[in-house]
Amino acid sequence: MRKETTRRKFLCDVGAMCLFGAYGWRKENPPANKKKFAICSKELSMHGATEAEPLLANIGLTTVVKIIHIDSYELPGHFPFQVSVDCKALDNFATIQDMCMEFFPKTIEQRNKIVEDLKADSIFLIKGEYSMLKDTPVMLYEPDYTRVKPKPLENKMRKLFQIFEE
Repeated sequence: MRKETTRRKFLCDVGAMCLFGAYGWRKENPPANKKKFAICSKELSMHGATEAEPLLANIGLTTVVKIIHIDSYELPGHFPFQVSVDCKALDNFATIQDMCMEFFPKTIEQRNKIVEDLKADSIFLIKGEYSMLKDTPVMLYEPDYTRVKPKPLENKMRKLFQIFEE
């Protein structure tokens, strides 16, 4: 007798991946090549603080993404290349959000590696510093990325994206 896979059973099977898809707070020291930043509150200065104090420093985002589209551009100036990646991200409520990743490789070899790695319809675990602007998707700059392995887990994640996109 073959058991049917219900939505609940499927979510329980891949539920651990939803935890990877949760927005993560990173309070560790970023690598030397990453910029440090802080979000400051002007409200604190109105309530007795002498200057704006950092509230959230060295914040990062960790999530699972499905690559939708990738573009590569040549730019004049300090960063000769830009690679823009449109993707769908899984949040901690198991909903799908739009997300963009931006890379600024300095050499053509670095650019080619990024373009070869991040193929459309592939699933990655990403981690990096993010930016959120009004009416735009969440944007990550120079994130670290790792392909979801093994293949059966990647296939389950692909199915999870498909279920939640519908």
